[in-house]
Amino acid sequence: MNPYQAFIEGYKPAYLCSHRYEKKLLAQLIEMGYPNVLNYELEDFDVPGKIFDRGTLFFQNEQQKEEYEVKSKGVDPNSQEGIMLLGETLGFPPIACRYFVEANEKKELAAKRAGFNYKGIVFVGNMDDRWEIAKWLWENIHIPPAVVKVTYQNQTTFIEPTMSMI
Repeated sequence: MNPYQAFIEGYKPAYLCSHRYEKKLLAQLIEMGYPNVLNYELEDFDVPGKIFDRGTLFFQNEQQKEEYEVKSKGVDPNSQEGIMLLGETLGFPPIACRYFVEANEKKELAAKRAGFNYKGIVFVGNMDDRWEIAKWLWENIHIPPAVVKVTYQNQTTFIEPTMSMI
């Protein structure tokens, strides 16, 4: 499952849709009437200050959109706080959001970068945090606990939910 499908299924709380790469999905989500925040600027992490794309942030409901607008008021979306807020809004575990912010500042953390996929909720985090990330997903994403796919250094492993971890 991909992030768009996870959003449509209702367990991914928000979806950031690229204006450059996802024009068809953008039109579909607007047509379906999902509440949204337009023109979210996506900064190029390799070239600070350069905007490489614009996006629309879609929400499952109006209340989520309003909560995001309150939390984001006065926050630079490209600041650490703004990046953390976006990640958490998209349904990513806070520990993974912190890692993402820190890894952009401390390049030595890149060696621990792992890709996570939980039923289409796709993000990066620290490989050392994989058990805590899996537990957070099982406790906070409102679906029956499922396998967490973790890709690290071109090796993929799967974390199975167990009763002792849930």
